[in-house]
Amino acid sequence: MKHVWTITLVVALYGVAIGAILVGVPQAALAVGLGSGAIGLVGSSGALGYVVGCLAFGQWLRGVPVKRVLLGGTALTILGTIGFSEFRSTTTLAACQFGVGVAGGAFWPFASAWLLEFQSEGIARTRLLRHYNVAWTVGTAAGMYAMGLLCRSGLIFESFLGAAGLLAGVFALGLVPRSPRPAPAPEEGPLAPPAPRVGIPLFVAAILANVVAVGTRSMILVNYPELNKTLGCGADRMGLVTGLSVLAMMAAFGLGAAYESWLGLRRVYTLLAATLVATLLTFAYATPLVMLLAGAVASGLVNAVTFQGSILAATGHFAAAPRRGTTLHEAMIGLGGLFPMAGGALASFLKARGTGPIDALRAPFLSLAALVVVALAVQFLLASGRPSRRLLHEGPPREASGGTG
Repeated sequence: MKHVWTITLVVALYGVAIGAILVGVPQAALAVGLGSGAIGLVGSSGALGYVVGCLAFGQWLRGVPVKRVLLGGTALTILGTIGFSEFRSTTTLAACQFGVGVAGGAFWPFASAWLLEFQSEGIARTRLLRHYNVAWTVGTAAGMYAMGLLCRSGLIFESFLGAAGLLAGVFALGLVPRSPRPAPAPEEGPLAPPAPRVGIPLFVAAILANVVAVGTRSMILVNYPELNKTLGCGADRMGLVTGLSVLAMMAAFGLGAAYESWLGLRRVYTLLAATLVATLLTFAYATPLVMLLAGAVASGLVNAVTFQGSILAATGHFAAAPRRGTTLHEAMIGLGGLFPMAGGALASFLKARGTGPIDALRAPFLSLAALVVVALAVQFLLASGRPSRRLLHEGPPREASGGTG
């Protein structure tokens, strides 16, 4: 288990740097006077790069050990983070964000796949995934909160250099763990039956839930800072709001064993969608900090549940090739991260048509709320309403007390 814990620490520290970037880049864009469309473009460039990185590295580097890919991604992230401290224009900030996104495609899917290499009779897949989930949420929350305080002090661009130094330590620590040697195959005896594979409808429903949840979180990270500033509030609120959201994710991941057997049910998707809609309306219209914090907690809880459902569905559907499953799962997270680009474009369009700044900045959140409702309708067509049916978890299913989802 010592290698598992070391990889867990690598993931957590990398998350600190990424959390700082997630909060720092929108504040850097605001500091140099970029408009709504440009902020959305810069914020979503990382997600676009992440989609490209996940799909490209997952395809091209199939035969390369996950550790080497992860270290290469860390090195690329260092270069992009240094760039944030030097560049000030829309083009250069977007280029650095795209590069960090591509680099993340060489880190996150391969980090979870590396942990899954330690799966055995004594270490279940869900336990290893909880290591991964808790580590990245703890690290990201810490990075977000710290960056919010630094931005309030005016140390936006200087803080990126500190994040780059931390990433150098991550690279050094990543050299330590070793992948386990494959166990020798038994010479005789019956083979254990393979676990049932997650079907395509359940797989698609789980992925769709995660995409809209990540889209909500991404718009809070990228688009809301401008609305927050327009309302006269400080950058430190963003660090607190986003950091608390990730802490809520961490708590939900830690309790994953309690809800994993329910993932994939219509009633669960309904609850998740209702929570997302309430969160989006809160950030569109509420100004009291306590309400925003409640929305941040709700968003974090939903993201944790949908993230866990998505990665279980992906690794369950591609049971014979877990790396392929983690790569596709992470690519879909990148797809959700593109929502701020559309949100920024919508806000800019409405401003150009004469809509008031506050109403224009609220529009992306209202549009996404409508999209969440559409996604729920699709999930009802795809998902199961029977808890007695095996869903996304490999453990024994819970029996239904009657009725459907």
